[in-house]
Amino acid sequence: MRIHDQSRRILLLPITLAMITCASSLLASDNELNLTRVNPPAAPGSLAPATSLAPDGRSVLLSWLELVDTETQDNTRQERPHYRLRFSRFQEESWSDPLTIVEHVPFFANWADTPSILQVDDGRLFAHWLEKSGEGTFAYDVRIASSNDDGMTWTHIGAAHNDGTQTEHGFVSLVPEADGIRAFWLDGREMAIDDDADDEGHGSGNMNLRSALVSDRVTRGIRLDERICECCGTSAITTRTGPVIFYRDRSMDEVRDIWMVRYDGMEWTAPEPVHVDGWIIPGCPVNGPASASLGTNIAVAWYTAANSLPQIRVAFSKDEGKTFQKPFILDDGQPLGRVDVVLTPDGDAIVSWLDSGSLFGAILARRISPDGRMSPTISLTSSSIQRSSGFPRLTRLQNTLLLVWTEDEPALQVRAAWFNLDQFPRIMDEIAPIAD
Repeated sequence: MRIHDQSRRILLLPITLAMITCASSLLASDNELNLTRVNPPAAPGSLAPATSLAPDGRSVLLSWLELVDTETQDNTRQERPHYRLRFSRFQEESWSDPLTIVEHVPFFANWADTPSILQVDDGRLFAHWLEKSGEGTFAYDVRIASSNDDGMTWTHIGAAHNDGTQTEHGFVSLVPEADGIRAFWLDGREMAIDDDADDEGHGSGNMNLRSALVSDRVTRGIRLDERICECCGTSAITTRTGPVIFYRDRSMDEVRDIWMVRYDGMEWTAPEPVHVDGWIIPGCPVNGPASASLGTNIAVAWYTAANSLPQIRVAFSKDEGKTFQKPFILDDGQPLGRVDVVLTPDGDAIVSWLDSGSLFGAILARRISPDGRMSPTISLTSSSIQRSSGFPRLTRLQNTLLLVWTEDEPALQVRAAWFNLDQFPRIMDEIAPIAD
């Protein structure tokens, strides 16, 4: 996962002193919501939150990595941090007691590539995490487990892939399908170290997008795209005809726009762009898309800095992803990306993102209709603009919106708050700009 020197430079491009002091980007108090804090049972040292909606739509599952304070017999700390993967269920404005999915494994833990948990229609839970497969910095696998007793005990299914290479595998999306789930992930088997390896130990091959079905075992692995961005997250949704996966592509000319592949009921379609932004960037920005679906409607949100102009964009489809309208531009500040999106019952999208326009950074959100009418920009909460703050998660639970994020002061810790959908400002007559 290339999230070190090169991506750090890319992520900090929009942050300048002028931006931090720009008075026009500071939000007025009437553009803030009064959120109800309902922090999950995640201890200090927790990070990497991920959420999913239960099939009945009445609860949200939250997973996170939690740092375990371990000492040796001579009272010295272990050199390598020790984590456990935990989860809790949010229902009726409160959290269940946390349960542990797995620990005592060599996790590959970081701020951007998060584990996840998903419940399917028959009640089973599936979870994934990243586990080291060798001594190399980027040698790690996607591991999957399932539970038949609401998370009390877990059965380890194995790796989502069978290539056996000590290379990168991560940025997973899970969706329910058939008798279990379908997993999508970034697969580095073609990037095995060779004589042309760079300073981070990557070979000259391509990062693939791959997928497999998972039930009590992993079956039907398939490559969906042969060359994609190396460390931007994926986002998958399901439609009546099958899954749709969104991701950041990578052309031979280093154009890294948002693309998609979908199952049309018979076969997987060829990869195609959601929109041609034309963002040319020589390294991974660690900034993937977010998607949501409701009936035949889909909304996809993403960050781009095409033509050196950072923007948050959202595009709508009314036909399960067969076609997309031209995207709208949502931000009016200095966005860093890390987007999420939900769809409301009336078809509007609420998009959240991390913005660097205020001194301390903020998680902002805006409501927009498919015809481009939008609300004012709303500040949900302050947030660090450092990488350690991770990716905020926004989930709609009937008429409640649940926001989950990571605080990094005084220590890393997963936090949460909720607000009623009716609190969010209604659509105004203002029309969002359409991207070129």
